[in-house]
Amino acid sequence: MDVLQIYELIYYFMLAVCIAIFISGLDDAFIDVVYWLRTTYRAAYRRSFIPRSLRKPINVHELREKPQSPIAIMVPAWDESNVIASMLTTTIDFFDYDNYQIFVGAYRNDVQTMNEVKRMARRFPQVQLVVVPHDGPTNKADCLNWIIQAVFLYEEENKQKFAGIVMHDSEDVVHPLELRLYNWLLDRVGLIQIPVRTLEPVWHQFVAGTYLDEFAEWHCKDLIVREVLGNIVPSAGVATCFSRDAIEFLARENRNQPFNTASLTEDYDISFRLSKAGVKQIFVNYPVDFEFTQRNFKGELIQVTRRIPIAVSEFFPDKFWPAVRQKSRWVIGIALQGWTNLAWEGNLFRKYFFLRDRKGLVVHFVSLMAYLLVIIYFLIWFGAEFLGGPLFPFALPTWLLLANSVLLLNRLLQRMIFVAYLYSWRQALLAIPRVVVCNFINFFATVRAVSRYSASLFRGKPLTWEKTDHQYPSMDQLAQKRKYLGELLLEQQAIDAELLERALAINEATGRSLGRILVEGDCIDEDALADAICRQTGYPRAHLATETITLPPDYFPQAMTKQYRVFPLTIDHLGKLRLAVTGPLLPAAQAEIKKNSELPLSPVIVTDGEMRQLLGQSGVLVEDHIELVEEKLCATRFTPNDPIN
Repeated sequence: MDVLQIYELIYYFMLAVCIAIFISGLDDAFIDVVYWLRTTYRAAYRRSFIPRSLRKPINVHELREKPQSPIAIMVPAWDESNVIASMLTTTIDFFDYDNYQIFVGAYRNDVQTMNEVKRMARRFPQVQLVVVPHDGPTNKADCLNWIIQAVFLYEEENKQKFAGIVMHDSEDVVHPLELRLYNWLLDRVGLIQIPVRTLEPVWHQFVAGTYLDEFAEWHCKDLIVREVLGNIVPSAGVATCFSRDAIEFLARENRNQPFNTASLTEDYDISFRLSKAGVKQIFVNYPVDFEFTQRNFKGELIQVTRRIPIAVSEFFPDKFWPAVRQKSRWVIGIALQGWTNLAWEGNLFRKYFFLRDRKGLVVHFVSLMAYLLVIIYFLIWFGAEFLGGPLFPFALPTWLLLANSVLLLNRLLQRMIFVAYLYSWRQALLAIPRVVVCNFINFFATVRAVSRYSASLFRGKPLTWEKTDHQYPSMDQLAQKRKYLGELLLEQQAIDAELLERALAINEATGRSLGRILVEGDCIDEDALADAICRQTGYPRAHLATETITLPPDYFPQAMTKQYRVFPLTIDHLGKLRLAVTGPLLPAAQAEIKKNSELPLSPVIVTDGEMRQLLGQSGVLVEDHIELVEEKLCATRFTPNDPIN
């Protein structure tokens, strides 16, 4: 094959890629046109034809006035011991609603997650642990089906019926008015979806930023168009509320299993099943003033108020390969399993949206091929210009290049508009270079999805729940003040205000910790204290009875262990050092421990007695140190009936 033939082959590749990009661009532009025509029409219609007194939508006051119907919240969990307690605590603190129950599903072989949920259930009567009676992980749909059975059983035992059932994940940060909004709509709608937004990453976290870009456009534009044209709203898997009647229909239809265990994206599948029964579905974009924190150009956290929709927020992966893993699951469930399970059923618009969901199987490859061909063309031009190589004798049609340029600019502009709407123009500008990162993630995710799905078909093995490793926002990121230990003990009703005042007086006089004063005075037990410290620090609780200890006691120098009262337990599956502590690790302690271990830390709370047991068995803690502490404690021992002085 001579050079001319090679150039001709490259030309036809270029032409095919350009045509594919043109068709995909027209598809995206069609969605844009429908959205903006609808938006313009609604604005003009409301101003021209609707009386001024009727134009005003429902307000927050009306949401709060409607009587609260009982609502169940489902949280499937696998290996979520690091975040589930923080999620439940924050959720209960945030909700401006009282009549709800949270059902958390955990597998019987995930002891650490079960222990964390049990700890939360002891503190909050709204939390119910649902134990999946077989080993995990299976898939999310299987876990949800067991949770639904627990919801039905709870209804039977308590002689009440939930009006709605909500899906959430263990990394979700809820909006205070979320349940109020569901409660307002549930008597008229079978499926309610509110937007999902990513918590704003640092500007240089381009991988996490790609989720910000995609979800902003998807949940502010694409889902609205799908509802208008196809009368269907694909569930996002979180922030979705089903009416009780909708769940009953799904259970009857599928052998008492509402969620399809043959799909890795049960949320996508369920919306199409409900549409067959004529169940009304709605995507709700209901803006309210929302306060949150974001980083300025100096990296400082600042408080911001913006009018954005009631939405659920969460962190998404900020590393390349975890993002590829998560998106490959979406490609399998939506494009591949969706093609198998749902085929091309429905009317013309339904078929169109199926095609739009599955075009990624081709377009993601085409995008990477386009980058490769640009590089090849540049090398050919460079060789001809500076090295005397042969010129490229073919030219692509000018109209095609111009059309693709216009479509590309439109694509970037649309994304920037919706990112700016939910976040800021700074993030909107960053969305431009993040498009390249997004294309590479989607390409590798598609390759991985096709590989996993093909292997599953040939080997006959079901695809299991490939969990994303979750993180939960810190207290600073949630713009909350870290509460004092005494405040938390009062909230837990472990002590009363009078007892706290007396204990604080002893704390001030002796310098001893408040928690130890209360424990030694038989006012609270060590477990109640540990629960409060977990809530204060955001660290999960550890229990020695079920804790795996694989590291030697001399992993740290004895002086460090003694000074900071820490004990190394194991290195977890994320490569983090699981470290037993009795309280928050100060920055100096964290820096020295990280320097010694060279691993990221995953602190877990143990009681003071458990720490003594660990250190005593290892011989790390010097005996006279224990005696000195005990002597001080005994010298100021008190009971609730003692006078302060």
